[in-house]
Amino acid sequence: MSGSTPANDKCLGTEPRYRLIGDSDVGMIVCGNAPNIVLRLKAGLTVTERGRRRYPPRTVFLDGVFAGAPFYDNVRLQYSLDHHADCVRSFTLATCEQAAVMLIQGMPLFEGSWTLWVNSPDIDAMLAAWLLMNHAELRRDGASLLRKVMPLVRLEGVIDAHGFGKELLAALSEELIATARAQLDTLVLRERECRVAGEFETVRFALDQLGNLDRLLMPPALLKEFTEFVELDWAHLPGGRLAILCRSEHGLYEVEAYLRQRYQDRVAILLLDKGAGVFSLKLSDTFLKKDFRPFYRLLNRIDPQASKSKTSANLWGGSAIIGGSPREKGSGLSGLEIMEAVRKVYGHRPTLFHFLNKWIRVQVARIHAHVMLLKKTRVE
Repeated sequence: MSGSTPANDKCLGTEPRYRLIGDSDVGMIVCGNAPNIVLRLKAGLTVTERGRRRYPPRTVFLDGVFAGAPFYDNVRLQYSLDHHADCVRSFTLATCEQAAVMLIQGMPLFEGSWTLWVNSPDIDAMLAAWLLMNHAELRRDGASLLRKVMPLVRLEGVIDAHGFGKELLAALSEELIATARAQLDTLVLRERECRVAGEFETVRFALDQLGNLDRLLMPPALLKEFTEFVELDWAHLPGGRLAILCRSEHGLYEVEAYLRQRYQDRVAILLLDKGAGVFSLKLSDTFLKKDFRPFYRLLNRIDPQASKSKTSANLWGGSAIIGGSPREKGSGLSGLEIMEAVRKVYGHRPTLFHFLNKWIRVQVARIHAHVMLLKKTRVE
């Protein structure tokens, strides 16, 4: 990801977990603890069966973006969570409940880069996006947090699918319904205010609602952790490992302990951004085929602040498993530029077989879709 700029406090409320990438009108929202998932809002967007071919793998269409029945396409890695067209609405879960089901079923949101699309940031769509963007926290500790969130998800799902007066279908106690209803009222009030002000179908409003959901559903202690350890970017490495760019005032070992608690042995490389061009590096997986020496060489070539003299102290360097940015002037690279260097040195190197295999899978999927369309046309 490039061009990342934190959204201001007015947009984020008091929880700066979500930030805007790109222009405020057509930009993307990324969560500070799931930087591989972006949320995109385009008012009125409708994607047809033919049109979805233009979208990349790991795309999720939420709440009416796709003009058709909800689907799982594990070949193209595209999914539609919806209950509008080509389905019996009374028997189909609302979008937010479908998102919860996907989490329980183990949707591989850690793998690769994902894009969530919404065409209207109503409560159903935003709650679904919030669930997917916070999948790691919701699945931890036996899905304990998801258990606490489910009354709100269930109540919103029933109301969105069936309207008011059908709350008994949620199968919740009166106490849980009252609590979830109070949470929904908070979200509805904000939505109404923005509709009146003409600010509803905007990325700014979506940012605001994600922050509101955090405050309603996240334990304060967890939110405090999130603001102390902000994950800015991931790089996916061979073997399912991760390189993580993190911003924090804590020390390198404290940040490593926090990330290991979240991701166990998947953490291979830690890049800590201390601000003002100061970075620390830690090779958490000492069994990687490459240590930091080739990484230092690449950084010293591309960093405008690094000295051209190999005897200077103003260079990226350190030991083979721990090091940092030039000591005198700091780095002239952004954290995201350094992560691109991580991908070049340690990332996957696609082979000719990889490209051929991907091309064949796409062609097979297209032929299958064309055959199904022909069958449907003949039936009609």
